[in-house]
Amino acid sequence: MERNELPMKLRRIEILVALLVALAGLESFASQRAENNNPYRLIGDRNLFRLQPAVAHVEPPPPLARILLQGVTSSLGRRYALLLVTAPGSQQSTARPEAFVLAEGESAGGVALLQVEEKSGKVRVNNCGVEQTLELHAESAR
Repeated sequence: MERNELPMKLRRIEILVALLVALAGLESFASQRAENNNPYRLIGDRNLFRLQPAVAHVEPPPPLARILLQGVTSSLGRRYALLLVTAPGSQQSTARPEAFVLAEGESAGGVALLQVEEKSGKVRVNNCGVEQTLELHAESAR
């Protein structure tokens, strides 16, 4: 290539880039103008029917069972928890609690036993979809 050809090619590239930028600007200007000329745009702006945005319906969390940890033990290499479970939604004074002996991974009465820590006296349970940690000799799981 000669020395004169290189500046000419650069000049052509600059012109091409300038044209592309100008076309992009014209496109955005045309779309804005089309939006402003829309005769039906005023209907939405005036809100004649006083429409309100939709309100997201949030369901309250499900009622949780009341769980009392009565003890932990192990037998034949498996760890167990002794639980008293009062059904969710029932009144505490009239509800009769059910007793369950669950091994890790088992579930009953809407309660799944996830983990037993025998030495510390703690268990992790899934109470109707909510994970909770219970301690021995502590009334918890509200």
